[in-house]
Amino acid sequence: DKEPFSQKDMQHWLPVDFYVGGIEHAILYLLYARFYVKVLHDLGHLPFDEPFAHLFNQGMVLKRSEGSGLIEKMSKSKGNVVNPDEIVGKYGSDVLRMYMLFMGPPELDCEWQDSGLGGIKRFLQRLWAFLHNADRFVEQEDERVTRRLHKFLRVYQERLMSYKPNTAISAFMELINDFQKNNAQLTKASLEMIVASLSVLAPHMASELFEVLLKKTFEQSVWPAYDPALTIDDEVVVTVQINGKSRAQMTISVSFDRKQIEQQAKDVVAKWLVDKTIIKVIVVPNRIVNFVVK
Repeated sequence: DKEPFSQKDMQHWLPVDFYVGGIEHAILYLLYARFYVKVLHDLGHLPFDEPFAHLFNQGMVLKRSEGSGLIEKMSKSKGNVVNPDEIVGKYGSDVLRMYMLFMGPPELDCEWQDSGLGGIKRFLQRLWAFLHNADRFVEQEDERVTRRLHKFLRVYQERLMSYKPNTAISAFMELINDFQKNNAQLTKASLEMIVASLSVLAPHMASELFEVLLKKTFEQSVWPAYDPALTIDDEVVVTVQINGKSRAQMTISVSFDRKQIEQQAKDVVAKWLVDKTIIKVIVVPNRIVNFVVK
């Protein structure tokens, strides 16, 4: 008589935090759910009158017809669906999962392309090889590496929370490409942050990395927290101009005062200032230094 409307259970489970569904759900599941909840609320059984706190409508997956070349909605009725078992057998479930997250903004329609699976597979293979290099790990890493990692964590987590998994994956790829290019060395703590971040994209691979490289189970890991202080740039690249024309770029500390900035800028473009009279110096903080000369 009372358990279907247990206040304790409802406070724990309801209303639903997040509803994800296609726009075609609007006149079926979504409409029915809202109708019944509003009726039960009006009857005094529920303390809320909306079943979902947030609604997100995802786009549809489209596929190009091999015969006509037309792009159509992927559906069982059209017989153009992709068999996930075949993809998992060839690439693994992590590649399939990550490719679907990377296809495009989830709120828009996107076209299925088998070629995209190969790109994700190659990236994960590069990541695996990068992290399995025994010379990769050190007791104390360079501060630039630490800052780069924490900047990534901030952007990555913000994009995930904004339901932009495709751009979150782009940030992950940029991080690994940057570390590979500069042959970055990492501490075990940084390694764990990278693998934990990977876990929402490729959970099976991340679990294996935890066990092999960190000697711990997936369940013993924690979601990485970035340090806001390490996400602030301590250096910026500034363009130096002569009469509005770009002549050079320089890297300066964000702590430089105007006098220090002007002096370094003069040194950088010294050859263009020979026999010139500086009339005015325009400084756009952290962006441009422009010498007006005659």
